Amino acid sequence: MKIAVIAFTANGAGLARTVMDGLRAREIGCTGFLPDRYAKLFGMNTYPSLAEWSRMAFAQYNALLFIGALGIAVRSIAPFVVSKTCDPAVICVDELGRFVIPLLSGHIGGANRLSGMISEITGGTQVITTATDINEEFAVDTWAVSNGYAIANPENIKHISAAILENLPVGIKSDFPMTGAPPRGISEHVSSEVGICISLNHMKKPFVTTLNIIPKCIDVGMGCRKDAPFETIEKLFLRALGERNISPYGIGNIASIDIKAREPGLLRLAEKYRTVFTTFSAEELAGAEGEFTESEFVRSVTGISSVCERSAVYVRGGQLFQPKLSENGVTIALAKLDWSVSFDNYGGNRS
Repeated sequence: MKIAVIAFTANGAGLARTVMDGLRAREIGCTGFLPDRYAKLFGMNTYPSLAEWSRMAFAQYNALLFIGALGIAVRSIAPFVVSKTCDPAVICVDELGRFVIPLLSGHIGGANRLSGMISEITGGTQVITTATDINEEFAVDTWAVSNGYAIANPENIKHISAAILENLPVGIKSDFPMTGAPPRGISEHVSSEVGICISLNHMKKPFVTTLNIIPKCIDVGMGCRKDAPFETIEKLFLRALGERNISPYGIGNIASIDIKAREPGLLRLAEKYRTVFTTFSAEELAGAEGEFTESEFVRSVTGISSVCERSAVYVRGGQLFQPKLSENGVTIALAKLDWSVSFDNYGGNRS
């Protein structure tokens, strides 16, 4: 997580330094921004204008921390707010550190969790307004994000939360084994129109109103000829996933050999599908375990006889799930992690 911290007064600058030191002690990266008259004194950055800073911070940071008046924070972020699925966490703290208020992306963006850390650092009061939290009920979006899941249709989160808060039954169906007792009100054994589906296929709708949650347990290994068109790369990518009924939301990594580290089409693919693009040396890929499709031509170009299959397996140690597919100079393979759905570490009310 990268946090941008901004303050406007001398008291605020001092608190910013305290908060940043506390966050860094928790191994959380943060960058401070102050007006010119304080920046050098406190060893932080300046900013051209509050509007420009807000635009930059929304695009480049996971979280924004305003130390100052709540109204300043609200007016600053208003032009840039888009959606709970992509907005950064936004938190406001008064300059004396008495109140820590998450404003935006409390669950998916992690503002509620982060504000709890900040309140511990400042000794202030965390002001939470989200209904599931104040009622100590299950927040499905917080649970999903903290466990590394994607949410395909976040507009349905509110239906799950509303049912829980109204003590209505919420169903759950999973293509993966589940461990731990589900939260109160959620069960595999209830008849409900509202429910949660955990599957690699985000088109599954076992309930009238289904919240589709997808584990990122698939790794994609890819290879291609130099400067292969993005459209060709994406076509094979979607074909491989479609043939296995795998949602693009379920991709944890796209991986390849290091000579493809700057391949434009692969970089664009990872950016479009919001995943990580990772590359490895031929020596590293040689250490991947398993049986792979060998190619002497690939060996002559890369120094190793299999790129896509070895990359898919090596990145997180998954099992080869889809062997090599080739089309128009592009290759792809899929590896799958051994996955289970855990409620073991969920600390809220139980069934």
